[in-house]
Amino acid sequence: MKARSLSLKAYRALARRAPRHELDTSTPRPTGELVWIHLGSTVDLSATLDLAERLSHLRPECTVLVTLPIASADHWQTAEVSGDILLRSAPDEHPRSVAAFLDHWRPDLALWIWGGLLPNLVDETARRRIPLHLISADTSGFDGRRDRWMPELARNLMTCFDSATARNNAAAQR
Repeated sequence: MKARSLSLKAYRALARRAPRHELDTSTPRPTGELVWIHLGSTVDLSATLDLAERLSHLRPECTVLVTLPIASADHWQTAEVSGDILLRSAPDEHPRSVAAFLDHWRPDLALWIWGGLLPNLVDETARRRIPLHLISADTSGFDGRRDRWMPELARNLMTCFDSATARNNAAAQR
């Protein structure tokens, strides 16, 4: 794996100073395959849960973990999911939180939907050689304040993904 970019190093240093949220480890990692799907936004939650349901029916031995940013927790607390689908908050971006999350869940495959990249989580997932795919990327998923101030950070993170698909040509260009 290539060396971390200067912008990622700066981001990681700032993330270390932020407060950590404790990871909920009350649910043990299920045995068998675990597919982790992260949504950068709640907009696609319904479609993602449909995808997770279909995947769990096609592969009964597989558990699907769906995560959303911590700030979105209110939107999904009441969502109904089957027993083979786990719905959780993604970890905060503190490097120790990211490591604890990946150590606990040990995903076999990661799908990232829309954008809203969490640099430490994306980078560490790639460093652990967990197959990582960006699906349905949209320009709005890369228009946050950080993306305007550190545009090279998102560009550099794209190399962490094994594949990427975009919703339209504008998103593909971005």
